[in-house]
Amino acid sequence: MGQTEVFIGSSQHHLISRGQGGDDNPINLVTLCGHGSVGCHGDMHGGLHSREKRQLIRKRLEEEPGQPRLNYLLSTIGEARLDRIYPQETQETLEI
Repeated sequence: MGQTEVFIGSSQHHLISRGQGGDDNPINLVTLCGHGSVGCHGDMHGGLHSREKRQLIRKRLEEEPGQPRLNYLLSTIGEARLDRIYPQETQETLEI
């Protein structure tokens, strides 16, 4: 049976990275477990399950009442770039 990793602590993930012009505005931040290259935060930055984690972030943004973060991203980076960074789940993804 596989081992489960437990990460204590959390960190802020920039929806639009600082290197891409994102800032520390709370609407641009989400809290994730782990930090740097470990936990969910590490996965967001090219870890083994990066695409799946980004799809989960997108789903959560879409479920957020009033969708303030999703609207922020759409107005800041546009739909095409949003879809590249935070892809929507597809039927193919759900079957994996």
